[in-house]
Amino acid sequence: MRRVRTLPALLAAVALVVPGCGGGGSEGGGTETAATTSGGSGQGDATAGEIIWVQEGCNNCHAINGMPATSIDGPNFDKTKPSHEEIVDAVTNGKGSMQSFEDSLSPEDIQNVAAYVEQAARGS
Repeated sequence: MRRVRTLPALLAAVALVVPGCGGGGSEGGGTETAATTSGGSGQGDATAGEIIWVQEGCNNCHAINGMPATSIDGPNFDKTKPSHEEIVDAVTNGKGSMQSFEDSLSPEDIQNVAAYVEQAARGS
């Protein structure tokens, strides 16, 4: 019997339904949830955060979970392993050449992205 890989299929389906780069957020279409992850800071939903990570194109600039950045070489989170608070601050306010996502992502979305980065960089 053939094994089905559900996460790539789920991400592909979500990508077809939800707007791409710059989409989501509190203006509709965001992935807002108060669920918590196991481990880490206990803030945000890492699964929802991974979907937002893909939607927003974060992998264009950041390497994580063994996957290199696809275009711009930003910080490699597998090496820097930022804290939840550092991630929330950078996503909310921007950092260096990174834009702020405060106006395009809800506070819940930002917590979810931070939970994903924290978990993926830890290798969980």
